[in-house]
Amino acid sequence: MRASPSGTPRHIFGDEEESIVILSREVELAIQSLKMEVKSDNFFHKEGTRMKGISAYFMVLAVLSVTIGMTWGIQMSASHNHILSPAHAHLNLIGWVTMSIFAFYYHLVPGAQDGILPKLHLTVAVLGLITIVPGIVMAIRESGETLAKAGSMLTLLSMLLFLAVVLKSVRARA
Repeated sequence: MRASPSGTPRHIFGDEEESIVILSREVELAIQSLKMEVKSDNFFHKEGTRMKGISAYFMVLAVLSVTIGMTWGIQMSASHNHILSPAHAHLNLIGWVTMSIFAFYYHLVPGAQDGILPKLHLTVAVLGLITIVPGIVMAIRESGETLAKAGSMLTLLSMLLFLAVVLKSVRARA
């Protein structure tokens, strides 16, 4: 018999039912400990961990995008109509993945949020996302490609602005 990290005896070899009871008690203790930690204000808001400024805006946009994207995906699945899946994919990839990466970068490199360039980056990224997705829908429905092209150019410009922010941050740290 060995003691577990919580001090509860644990049977390595022995009665299976007793081992399950002991294991379930350990899991219960771990969950209670985690609940106590989560209830404290320090769990989510430890010094320096709260997203602020540009990073918070990008993260909210990312979560909003994935929520809309998942809902849209469920609707497509339920209707068995996947004709708009390219627009759905762009919403998830640009909206969720790319915006999350931007959020985490700005959060992990707080100095990168300084100046006008990050604000311009956020503005162009938002405009690109809200233009490209309906533009792709219009292109699929053969209602015109102008909005999709404009959204593509704005999204590319957003990435170029991000490149400038990253390069500026790298030079500042060197």
